[in-house]
Amino acid sequence: MLIWKEDATRQIVWANKSYLNLVDSLIVAQSDIGPTWPPRNIFSRFDIPVDEQGYNTKRVRLDSIEGEAETWFEVSSVRRGREIVRFAVDITAVVRAEATQRAFVDTLSKTFAQLSIGLAIFGRDRRLLSFNPALLDLTGLPVEFLSSRPQIRSVLDRMREARVLPEPKNYLSWREELAALESAAENGSYCEVWSLPNGSTYRVTGRPHPNGAIALLFEDVSADVSLTRRFRTEIELAHAALDGMRDAAVVISSTGSVVIRNKAYHDLWGIAKDRGMSPVDLADEAVEWQQSCVPTPVWAMIRDFIRGQGGRDPWEEPLSLLDGRQMICRATPLPNGYSLISFLKAPEIAQPLALFMHSRNHPVAAQ
Repeated sequence: MLIWKEDATRQIVWANKSYLNLVDSLIVAQSDIGPTWPPRNIFSRFDIPVDEQGYNTKRVRLDSIEGEAETWFEVSSVRRGREIVRFAVDITAVVRAEATQRAFVDTLSKTFAQLSIGLAIFGRDRRLLSFNPALLDLTGLPVEFLSSRPQIRSVLDRMREARVLPEPKNYLSWREELAALESAAENGSYCEVWSLPNGSTYRVTGRPHPNGAIALLFEDVSADVSLTRRFRTEIELAHAALDGMRDAAVVISSTGSVVIRNKAYHDLWGIAKDRGMSPVDLADEAVEWQQSCVPTPVWAMIRDFIRGQGGRDPWEEPLSLLDGRQMICRATPLPNGYSLISFLKAPEIAQPLALFMHSRNHPVAAQ
């Protein structure tokens, strides 16, 4: 620590060894003049007045000290009568760290400003410290309100008034969960999907941060939820359509995995319905077929058709079940390498009986 004492004219009347060594190194580096008394006041060009109570602290910068481009000192001043005692501490590392932190925060701010996810950071006292523009778009809260550093409960109340929270019946329980989040451990987290009255869907994530802070992230997942619901509806519709068919049908992927079976298929092969969506390989499925049918090359044809060997043209082949029923196996190609394998009842051979009845009623035939 540099310590020196100045008189009313700012001339140094006393200095410690650290100060004298610094002055001597500057004099030797800048001229051929040796040490002198009184030593030069290297801080004289800085205006460092004391306040009415006789104290002051100020940061100043000195250039070209021991090869450094700049060196920062924090100078504290104390009045003692007509003299002032000053203390200077090298804070270059602190200033550089603060500059790095500001640059880092500025980079984060620019990054967060480009995000479509709303971000709100609350400090230890649960006041809003930082937010990005996306939060304004998602919540509709005025920037003047958010800039006033409101409490987290005030933010939630305003969001409730703007109908950007779930229905009121869930609000109290949600606040209890948030209170648990505020007191959670460092590894705790909060993640919920909010269904808003306006039809939008938000995914809200809360995570504790160091020094007691928490961050809330608001993401509009309405499109994803709508897409998922539409896919689910289409899948349910496909199941319903297949179940409405009289023919037993199964959809198989190009890798040989069973995708969808219908009700007639379960009834025909005696496969439990709870296996309808379970991942099953074609080889396992073919075991059920072979155990119920007379030996036939159709199973190898199905395997080659699914793998694309020998072409993908649709075909039909007869099958005979062990109980005597006659079936027709039909292979139909579907988009993206999928295949539809159907098992139809073979039409009954009724043509001879019809000819016999016709011959009994035809006069020429009767003769």
